[in-house]
Amino acid sequence: MPLNLVLDTRTHEYSVQAAGLAKMRIEGDEKAIIRLRLQALFRSFYFYPLDWIDRPKRIQEKREKKKKKKKQTTNLSPRTTLRVLKSFKV
Repeated sequence: MPLNLVLDTRTHEYSVQAAGLAKMRIEGDEKAIIRLRLQALFRSFYFYPLDWIDRPKRIQEKREKKKKKKKQTTNLSPRTTLRVLKSFKV
């Protein structure tokens, strides 16, 4: 899939486009300095990346870990393994 990358410093146009699928542009904004405009499926979405930096991180509560049951394995001796292999015919 071809990607088009536009970096024009004269007109301050910065964008990445996946041909026919989606286009993301970096635009200026009075309040948030910059915003990302995503155009996909005939709709426009705006994201403010600098808000992500200021957002407080959620403190996740520690959950108690469940104890896993160990599977019982049988330890076969090499002699038993050899006898089992010899029992098969190909």
